[in-house]
Amino acid sequence: MYTKFAQSIDDIIEEIESAFIGKTTIIRTLLIGFFGNLSVLVEDIPGVGKTTLMRILSGDLDFEEGERLVNPNVHIASFSQRQMEHLSPQNTVLEELR
Repeated sequence: MYTKFAQSIDDIIEEIESAFIGKTTIIRTLLIGFFGNLSVLVEDIPGVGKTTLMRILSGDLDFEEGERLVNPNVHIASFSQRQMEHLSPQNTVLEELR
């Protein structure tokens, strides 16, 4: 028997998958990470929408439908493919994170 939470997860997956067809496994993994307060590594072959999805989730990219709600206790962070262009090689990792 489904709980309301499980049904909500299925509803979220259905909405996201309408834009990222065939990516149910990655969507489920992301949601488990988000709801479980875990870190998630997203990797797949080029061109499947990983960067687009992460940019939408982080608020860096607008989307056509729906809404993005973020729990104040959730911190979404990403390391861009082009992040190295913005780092200073002389700094430590902690200095770059500040």
